[in-house]
Amino acid sequence: MENNQIKQHNKYVTLGEFLKPISYIVFVFLFELLNLIFTSNSIMYGFWDIIIPKYFGFDLAFSIIIAAIICILNRKRRWIGNLIFYFFISLQLILNITNSIIYRAQGTIFTLDMFVVTDAGLKAFEWGFVNWWAIASNFALLFLSIGCILILDLKMHKKILRSGFFTKITSVLASTIFILGGIGIYTTQVFTMKHDDYEILWSSLTFKTYAMKKFGTFGFYSKNLYNEICKPTIGESLDSIVKATTGDIAETNEFATLYGDNLIVVMLESFDWFAIDPYNTPFIYSLMNDSVVLTNYESNNKTNVSEDIAMLGFMPDIVTLSNLQADDIIVHYSLGNMFQRLGYSSNYFHSYTSSFYDRNLSYKNLGFDNLHFIEDVTIESKTTNWNDWSKEVDVFNAFSDKMIPTDGSKFFSFYLTVGTHGDYDYNNSRFEEYKTIYDTNIENMKGYFDEQGYVFPTNKTVQNQLRTFKSEAIDTDRMLKNLFAKLNTDLGDGRKLIDNTTVLLFADHNCYYHELCYKIKNTDLSDYKNLKSYNVPLILYSKKIVPKQISDFTSTFDIYPTISELFGLPYNKYLAGGFNFLEPYAEEKVYYSQLTGFYSPLFYSQNIFDITSLTNNSTNDQKESFKNYCIEIYKKQTNINKLFNSHIKAAELIS
Repeated sequence: MENNQIKQHNKYVTLGEFLKPISYIVFVFLFELLNLIFTSNSIMYGFWDIIIPKYFGFDLAFSIIIAAIICILNRKRRWIGNLIFYFFISLQLILNITNSIIYRAQGTIFTLDMFVVTDAGLKAFEWGFVNWWAIASNFALLFLSIGCILILDLKMHKKILRSGFFTKITSVLASTIFILGGIGIYTTQVFTMKHDDYEILWSSLTFKTYAMKKFGTFGFYSKNLYNEICKPTIGESLDSIVKATTGDIAETNEFATLYGDNLIVVMLESFDWFAIDPYNTPFIYSLMNDSVVLTNYESNNKTNVSEDIAMLGFMPDIVTLSNLQADDIIVHYSLGNMFQRLGYSSNYFHSYTSSFYDRNLSYKNLGFDNLHFIEDVTIESKTTNWNDWSKEVDVFNAFSDKMIPTDGSKFFSFYLTVGTHGDYDYNNSRFEEYKTIYDTNIENMKGYFDEQGYVFPTNKTVQNQLRTFKSEAIDTDRMLKNLFAKLNTDLGDGRKLIDNTTVLLFADHNCYYHELCYKIKNTDLSDYKNLKSYNVPLILYSKKIVPKQISDFTSTFDIYPTISELFGLPYNKYLAGGFNFLEPYAEEKVYYSQLTGFYSPLFYSQNIFDITSLTNNSTNDQKESFKNYCIEIYKKQTNINKLFNSHIKAAELIS
């Protein structure tokens, strides 16, 4: 009897079997809608721009193909069809949630190359990055899709088609047409882009969130996969790029202001202007009176990106330089390599572990004789645990003889701190003495905050986060005080290293953990166009340069050419993405952040194509000039990507 019922059932197609492929397409687009909502900036885009991809055919094509496969398997191998349904729906859920977290933390989305830094990303994760609305809505939709399949399989048994017709026609012919149609739709989308901007966007996916909004999830990630495998680029031919790379080199300038002097570069992790005040960080505060201070320095890069831009003058659109090779033409003009060729010792220091961002793999190739990390020191406060940072002053003291050699040799030292990074909810017992100092000075500091236009938080949790951040800044202040004390040591013959040693301090980015900087500066995390959020310290000290404040628009890209020209280095002007910030520059500068887009004092654009005016007195001619400048930066960036991926050897081109 039971076998007869099964045979009778197999003669017909049920309503549930018919609706299952259709329901898959519906849920794909519902998940797509959630992804676009939680990775789009409502300040920048209108409602319809957020929820509808311009080239929705990419998602439609992929959905039709998967739906056709589910349709084919629905009759004989229903469990496999269901498994495919759940797999791709779950994949969308994982991508949606991952994108919402990365977007909230950094203003960008997940790409396949981020697998390289999974360990770093997991360590840097904190719960404040989680968008709980995104998680709740995505899981609600997942449970709804599971419930839908169960209802279709268990309840929708109404017979609507005879099995023979379905098997011979629908299951084979129609599904084949669906698959070919999906491929056709996908291909058509690629070849019918009518505007150059979308063709450029599709070729490189450089502007990730914007590309996702235009092409949808499966359009974006299918092209992302293709780009990772084939690494296609647009722009000039490789020959012309190589010619420019080797043809626009500055001459070694022995008459440069700091030629032959020593250099120490200190990149301050997650440092912000409100880290500095006369009560808690008196040394840095007083140092600014004797230094060149860039009051309009903007930086919104990931830590390693700021680091690499400072060393190279540029950064390819990649997550790390881990596949860099020592003899690549692209690193021949790194600061380390140029200083080495002038007879300097060149050393790198970091108060965290060597494997973070693969620095142990790549930075030796940037021209450093030696790399020094937290593993290499013996100090009482030593730790390699994330958040449980060692005291910066102890790390420096352990490194000081190598960082500042006193044997008369010329040296270039690059030092990256870590203590002010956060998590600011973590209670690090090593900083208790600094918190006591903070508590003693808190009333004076509140007055200073008010004078500077900062907002002292009323929320107790945020107050404690600020307290932690400021205590870590006190530690950094003491470290810098010891650094300058070492430089001021009498070498025995009346000489002091401070007389011919320059110190450059700059922040990699703001203190974005827990959105602390946005709360103190009274800005909005999602308001990418607000330069106030990304305005961080840049301080240059040298006895040979007159102290002053510079209010000109400056970015991370200006550090490399400034150092190169001050020290008379034969740097590569083509690769340098900025300009000497000590020299007047007549034209408008544009800063490119891989995370949030293009900036100038007058305009902002996340993607070149949508431009927002930052003032009320900008002109259309200035707007057009800004757009053209952005296009030139983009073309240069794609050329650098192409050159980076080619691994052309310096020895083959330079005699």
